[in-house]
Amino acid sequence: MFKYLLLKAIFDVSDVEVVERSKYDKSFKYFLEMAPEDPVIDASSLTKFLRLPLQGATTIIAFNLKRILKLLNEKEGN
Repeated sequence: MFKYLLLKAIFDVSDVEVVERSKYDKSFKYFLEMAPEDPVIDASSLTKFLRLPLQGATTIIAFNLKRILKLLNEKEGN
């Protein structure tokens, strides 16, 4: 799940979009350590995962990943 959330943060896409891309994008499959024929998770699984008792921790992780990526992009621009 964490890897899906990481891809979601890096590419700034929705739950549905990250799952859809992981169906056909070989780079996503590789990062997720999946074989090309492996099925992907249901998009609702990401939502359910974020609502678990660890919600605060996963939300903080996702938020911080976005901040880190933003800072890296700003640094590359300089």
